[in-house]
Amino acid sequence: MENQTKTNIDWIDTAKGVCILLVVLHHVIITSYALPGVELNSSAAMFEHFHHLVSIYLAPLRMPLFFMISGFLVHRAVTQYRWSDVAQKRIYNLAYLFVLWGALQWLGVTLVNWIGGSEKQLTEVTNALYSSNPAEFIALTLTGSSSLWYLYALPWYFIICKLLSSRWPLAILVLLTGHFIGQTFVHDWPTKSIIANGVFYGLGCFYGRHLFSLLSRISLRSIGLLAVFGLASLSLKLLHWEHFLFTSLLLVGVCVMGFAFTQSIADFKMLRWMGKNTLQIYVLHRIFIEMAGVWLAPALIKAGVFDNSAAVTGWYALYPTVATLGVTALSLFVWRLTHPGPGVFLYTAPDFHVRAARLSALVLKR
Repeated sequence: MENQTKTNIDWIDTAKGVCILLVVLHHVIITSYALPGVELNSSAAMFEHFHHLVSIYLAPLRMPLFFMISGFLVHRAVTQYRWSDVAQKRIYNLAYLFVLWGALQWLGVTLVNWIGGSEKQLTEVTNALYSSNPAEFIALTLTGSSSLWYLYALPWYFIICKLLSSRWPLAILVLLTGHFIGQTFVHDWPTKSIIANGVFYGLGCFYGRHLFSLLSRISLRSIGLLAVFGLASLSLKLLHWEHFLFTSLLLVGVCVMGFAFTQSIADFKMLRWMGKNTLQIYVLHRIFIEMAGVWLAPALIKAGVFDNSAAVTGWYALYPTVATLGVTALSLFVWRLTHPGPGVFLYTAPDFHVRAARLSALVLKR
């Protein structure tokens, strides 16, 4: 029984490791992949198109699986513990990290662009990361319009689930309604994603234990459930109803089955370790990707590296994978350097209640 439990935990860590790599890959592709002013040959264009398709078609898996696992991991906090026991870790800590790293990322990207002498890489979406002044940064941060929107969404999902924990079907209904509202009526990023992904967190929280247990084994029941998700997804597409709920559940289900099976025959220690340290990668990686886009690519273009057609093809074929692995490794390296001692407060909020209690104890002893 203990070995089975450990295997379940291990595949979850492996899945989280894969998810964070997919998040980094997505940000690499949309941020620092393109080479402005460089003409693409047919091979380079093919690789560029391929990587953009990968980013698009993995969207229904990337964050839904992350949120479902996050919900699964807070089940006891939602259903068994008091608010006072969980508020520090599940609400205050996440809000603290969202604000702290939102500011650090904004300052970092501003510095990177200032040193590089380039304009900020503004995109079609509104992102606090590219704010032009403090007032704009604060306004966008308060609404969750940030590259760290995952940290913004988690406390809200937790609060909803905790408030309705004794009537969990109602919590699922509320989050499911939000999903369809977000998909149908909301078009702004990341508001659309924040509203739409809550249902996966709720399913993970209240039904994840049963769902993951079923899908972690290849059986007629698990295959039948995947078939139901697949048919539901196909039906919505035929009705031209662009909701990714059942597509996400299908992809999540296939991946859970794949991760659990793979973990039973092989142990991917590095992926599991990354899965246990996703926060550090998540908050750090974007700054390094921006550095690559503002410093590395322009420097290579200026040096004439891409005057060679083979170099252009090589960049579009290999850069997303190499950059994803490199940025992830660099993020973990910086974390290892910065987290000891006072640096721990870069990755976890100070527990003022504990500190106050310790201070009171010292005062009383004297």
